[in-house]
Amino acid sequence: MKQKIQSQSGFTLIDLVVAATMTIFMMVMVTANLQKIRTSQEVRNTALDLLSSVRDTQNSILAGKIPATLSVPPEATALTFTPNDRSFQRRYVTRVNPSATTTSTPETVPFRSLVRILDITIDGAATGGAISLVTVSPYGSIYMCQGANCSYNRILRIRLEHVRTLEVRTLVVDGISGRITTE
Repeated sequence: MKQKIQSQSGFTLIDLVVAATMTIFMMVMVTANLQKIRTSQEVRNTALDLLSSVRDTQNSILAGKIPATLSVPPEATALTFTPNDRSFQRRYVTRVNPSATTTSTPETVPFRSLVRILDITIDGAATGGAISLVTVSPYGSIYMCQGANCSYNRILRIRLEHVRTLEVRTLVVDGISGRITTE
């Protein structure tokens, strides 16, 4: 004679342990992936903010806009980047008379997340120090200056790194074509 197996209602202890273990495993995996996505987005957003600042500087020079801190349009705007720094500086150069210029007090622009400038290269060679990206009116010409040495028709790469996860994104300023992009 065949016996009928009685169905049990509810969970056994083994079912509960397996379900709890799988749930914990899934939560750990999802949390780790969300952390990676968040830090990647922070680096991406900082690179895009920096790209917007460089483009805005160039557009302001071309349009002849007068910054709030000045009374005349600047002749040039310099953005200074320093390796291992979590900000950059903005200075304006104005013409006082036909033979003299003056430079404004540097304005520090901090990055909004835990991102720092990892390194800076010009045409693939490390600079080893601060670089100023100078946009000159009236045509928006781009110069890269290290100290008193300025040059144009070069390619500047600024690598940004997230402080905790070492996620890297690169801002590229092409002084030849004028393109400003991220990689």
